[in-house]
Amino acid sequence: MGFSDFKQERAFLDWPDDIIELADFLQIEKFAVEGVSGGGPYALASAYRIAHRLTNAGILSGTGPKWNAGEPWRKPRSLEDTKDFWLECSKWLKEPDRKVVLNTKTLKLLSEELFEAFRQGADGPAYEAKMYGKDWGFRLEDISQDVDVHLWHGELDLNVPISTARAVASAIPNCKAKFYPQEGHYSTLLNHLEEIFKTLKSDTFRI
Repeated sequence: MGFSDFKQERAFLDWPDDIIELADFLQIEKFAVEGVSGGGPYALASAYRIAHRLTNAGILSGTGPKWNAGEPWRKPRSLEDTKDFWLECSKWLKEPDRKVVLNTKTLKLLSEELFEAFRQGADGPAYEAKMYGKDWGFRLEDISQDVDVHLWHGELDLNVPISTARAVASAIPNCKAKFYPQEGHYSTLLNHLEEIFKTLKSDTFRI
């Protein structure tokens, strides 16, 4: 959330309008979108509403419709507080994700990211947690076949079960899914980042 203004009654389908406004300002006609974890619905909403402006869309360890995000964590008091949170989480994560969380560099990044989410308090994260469990305002089956949707997901993901990812992939008309047997929620991004970026960029000049 960072310094963003809190928007009452916002929905995932509001996001594509923000993206278009930014792209128009930057004079970018075609572009790719990528949604990681809870960002998945935003990328999918873009694929649904503005397929004509996209080269492709990527979903990485993304949530699915009606997914229950649970109760949002309390507002961290400091960056050290967020580190304690991740260290506690590492106790129940599968080994691939545990390695990511316990790595000094990635622990720092995860802690900073979580701190920014709660910078202005818990209202934003709490509202977003509820959004995941509600109707998203569109069906995955209605995403245009004119845009390729790439999906990457680790089979050891405990945050978003692999069954959710498979259901999302099967519902999207033109989805190219890749599942990793030995990866989790965080390790998929860390260990396959170059491949993911290369895939999204490869379609950029196809139009």
